[in-house]
Amino acid sequence: MHTLSLFILMLIPLIFIFALKTDELPFTTNSVVFALMGALIAGPNNILTSAVATTLGESFTHGEKTSVGTVVGIINGVGSIFAAIGQLLIPILYEIGKKSGVSYKYVWFLLIANCCAG
Repeated sequence: MHTLSLFILMLIPLIFIFALKTDELPFTTNSVVFALMGALIAGPNNILTSAVATTLGESFTHGEKTSVGTVVGIINGVGSIFAAIGQLLIPILYEIGKKSGVSYKYVWFLLIANCCAG
């Protein structure tokens, strides 16, 4: 089993806990659940994006070390900007989908993506 699939499988129960019990859980428990979810999402994301950015940088710069660093920095910086914009959109999307069970749809999406990834 791939590491990414393992991380996603560990993430799914946390999403169910968040979806079902977020209003009932104390602040500290909610904080721990959020921290674990963040680690399970951000860890593989950082590894994958850095590897892809390095590969792209090497192909565009023909292996020049300083140029590769510049390209990787630009790619990661743009990714960070859009990640911040995405975080600003979360409350808006939550309000739009509050009554339609967005959390449960996200769990099904993760399961299907995990099956497709192998």
